[in-house]
Amino acid sequence: MRHSPTQREDAEFDFDPSVDVLVGLVAIVLLVTIMLVPLVDLSDGAPHGETLTQNGRPVLPIITSNQLLKIASGTEATEYKIEDLHSSVALQDQLWSAKSRMEHPALFIETGGLEVAFLLEPILADIGFTDISRVYLDGNCTRDRNCPQFQTDQ
Repeated sequence: MRHSPTQREDAEFDFDPSVDVLVGLVAIVLLVTIMLVPLVDLSDGAPHGETLTQNGRPVLPIITSNQLLKIASGTEATEYKIEDLHSSVALQDQLWSAKSRMEHPALFIETGGLEVAFLLEPILADIGFTDISRVYLDGNCTRDRNCPQFQTDQ
């Protein structure tokens, strides 16, 4: 008698119920991992919610990039486009507020952010900031610059 390829002569299979449980657990762990990965903060270890200081003075971190200005405050950052620098009331209010808190502006100038930094400096001077720290961040970090030293207070 001939059997089709899907039939076997012995109809009994060795089945281990623990394999079923193991496959189920692996599936659950995989699904939980897929759900939690977007929630994990894989940033470069920058401090969140901490106060940045320079020589004991609080610092207002300002990041300038290509056509964009970001002012960090706690765990959030406010963005301003280059065309809005001189007309933004929100930017003026944020800078005046930093001045009243006696924060010291520190410009973190990314590659391509020189123009935004150049346009921002007169605005900072009009508000009354006389001492502005500048940190030049270039893509490969090979330039030797006299960078100010910053600390974080927890």
